[in-house]
Order: sequence, then structure tokens, then C-alpha cells
Amino acid sequence: TRVDYCLDQKKKFTFRKWHAEIGGDICIAHRITLRGKKYTVVTNADAMGKSIQGAGGAIVYGVAFLSNIMRTIENRSEQDTTPSSWLETIYRDLQAIFESFDGSMLISAVIGLIDEENGLMWHFNCEHPWVVRYRGGRAEFVDSEEKTGRKIGTIGIAEMHIQESQLDPGDAIILGSDGRDDVLIGFDEQTGSRIINEDETL
Repeated sequence: TRVDYCLDQKKKFTFRKWHAEIGGDICIAHRITLRGKKYTVVTNADAMGKSIQGAGGAIVYGVAFLSNIMRTIENRSEQDTTPSSWLETIYRDLQAIFESFDGSMLISAVIGLIDEENGLMWHFNCEHPWVVRYRGGRAEFVDSEEKTGRKIGTIGIAEMHIQESQLDPGDAIILGSDGRDDVLIGFDEQTGSRIINEDETL
């Protein structure tokens, strides 16, 4: 299993000799073992708010997410669980943390586990752009409206739906934050203004 990611935050700045960027998007990939089987863990998330507020949410998310990863790696008893149960645990932990902000910090996210031996993938989506599977030159959504939960941290609504997908050799799974579908598709001949795709299902 190979994971590539691209992170391009909206706010970019220069300070002395450093060039940096700040925002609420975060990508994490890791490897864990559950009941003797190796899994690749992936997440793509987007914290609510621009620049500083979003960055704060991304830091909280990253710390909590990696804490769960490290606990699983270092504690054998944490490894004695199924992929679905592991995902439920990490969701409950994240939901409890973000609920403590009383609705002022929400985060959309996809978290997935991929069995490195047989290609079976388990994931859940919390109001994030849908997961895409690219197979044989064709892209299709893995998610659906009825299986997409509310943002993590939504007060009084803790819902997630674990989905299973079979990946074949050569398949690619694409996770992405909002804006990935905002593609420039042309220019208006009369006004010269840009035409931006607004169809998130395209």
C-alpha cells in the first residue's frame, strides 16, 4: 500500500527566511496491527474556520488522532479488536474532544483502514467530500448521502456509518477536502469571466 498526499493551505506567508502556510486541512497516514494483520490507516480532515481557527482545530485533531495510533501500536490489548471497533473507538474519542468546544470547533473528516493483505477497506465519512475509487481509468464515488454523518463535534448528534469496500490491485482511493471539485472549466465568451465547476458530484 502506498500513500501520497498534497497539502496546500489557503493562507501563505513569509517571515524572515521562512515561507509557510497555515490552515485547517490535515492529512495523516500510518500503519497499525490488529489481531496480527497489518492495516494502513488514512485520514483527511478539514477543521472549521479560516487560517488560525482552522489551524487550531487541525492541531487538536492531529494530536488526538496520533494519540490513538500510538496507543494501538504500543499496547497489545488495544490491538485485539476488529477494524470496525477500532474506527468506532477513534470516532468516539474525537467526538468527545470536539464536543467540549460547544460547537465552536467542528471538523469534517474521512478516516479509513485498509487491510494490506486482501485490500478490504473500512471507512466512515463525517460531512466530508465523498471518497473516490479510481479503477481501470474510471472514477466512482464509494460514499453515499445516507451514509455520510454530521461533522465531528456537532452537539447532540454523534453518528457515523462504517462502510466496507473491496479494493483490487491497481485501485486508487482519493480523499480530499472541499475545493477539490472547484475546477476551472472555461471562460465565458461574452464577459471573459471564469467558469468554475460547482457540481460536487462531477
